[in-house]
Amino acid sequence: MASRRPVRDLAFAPSLDQIRKILKTAAGTEQAMLATLAFAGLRVGELVHLKIEDVDLTGAWIHIVNRRESRTKTGLSRKVPIHPVLRKILSRYNRTKKGNYFFTAPASLRYPQGGHHYNPRDPNVWIQVIAKACGIRVGRGYLGICAHSCRHFFRTQTMNSGVNAYVADIWMGHVGERSTGKLYFHLSDDGSQEWMIRVEFGAPIVPDDTGEPEQDADTGGEE
Repeated sequence: MASRRPVRDLAFAPSLDQIRKILKTAAGTEQAMLATLAFAGLRVGELVHLKIEDVDLTGAWIHIVNRRESRTKTGLSRKVPIHPVLRKILSRYNRTKKGNYFFTAPASLRYPQGGHHYNPRDPNVWIQVIAKACGIRVGRGYLGICAHSCRHFFRTQTMNSGVNAYVADIWMGHVGERSTGKLYFHLSDDGSQEWMIRVEFGAPIVPDDTGEPEQDADTGGEE
């Protein structure tokens, strides 16, 4: 008789209010990287290995490329549309460091010349420190927030915004589902961008954010 697999607890998915509170408290690189996790659904390893050419702010795409030195979990490359709220954050991100990575860590004892990517553990440390300061529960074992929770937030927010499940799977790099519907589903670039605009991420997050949307900004989440 086959043994039953243990039932896994539901992973914690932070609310939109919690994510926005964290991002308003964060700044600079921390804000830009955490926003990319939350508003594009990337895995942490994919985030830290993004190259400069992978982030197309003009065309509004993030390319997750499977490379020899940075394999994706599935071994496949994909691209995710940049939501208007994320695009605003990344557009003002000040890349002053040298190197080929979009998010380049400062020089360290191990990499005195700089130009290296961030440690994948760094975003998890940042989000938990900021969340604690905001009064948000942290830690995987306590149904609290960690860096990977941003993927659960992204999936939840796309579903709550009415995004087709196949579209969300493509964005997140989920390839396990082999249903007939998914095998025959084709997502065009224009269609992908249109679906992303539907996702409700709230008003733009600006340095002096008071919770009021800017008058001339496209905030997404509207038909």
